[in-house]
Amino acid sequence: MPRPRWAKPALHLHIDFAKERSLGPISVRLLELIEETGSISAAGRALGIAYHPAWDLIDELNRPFDKPLVTTQTGGTNGGGAKLTKVGFTVIRVYREMEKNAGNVTSKGLGNLTRLLGVTTAEGQQPPRVRRGDDLTKIRSRTTVASITRK
Repeated sequence: MPRPRWAKPALHLHIDFAKERSLGPISVRLLELIEETGSISAAGRALGIAYHPAWDLIDELNRPFDKPLVTTQTGGTNGGGAKLTKVGFTVIRVYREMEKNAGNVTSKGLGNLTRLLGVTTAEGQQPPRVRRGDDLTKIRSRTTVASITRK
């Protein structure tokens, strides 16, 4: 039976604030889309999330912070809408910085995992085969010059 081919490993940052409250890639993207669209409904649709679950997610995101991340205005002659607060913008900025820093710190490890999974590199080269007894510390990070040293 052939081995399944896995996608290249990726890092996803989740920050837990409480038992059931966290900030992660989907919630941050929802905040960004609310800023772009001015609407929780439109932002949710863009992510494939129905209005009520999107609203619930925003409600959950607002709770752990002293001030809300998103404010809403009910419909009327000008229609309703939603927009980010200064705290919302700050949360996005801080999260994206943390995500970038975490990616920089873990890039070597993700590269090693990619090789171990046998994922083809962007250059179309197959990573080196790793066999029992191989010294994994000797695998170089660039697959074009990868070598495995036997013990």
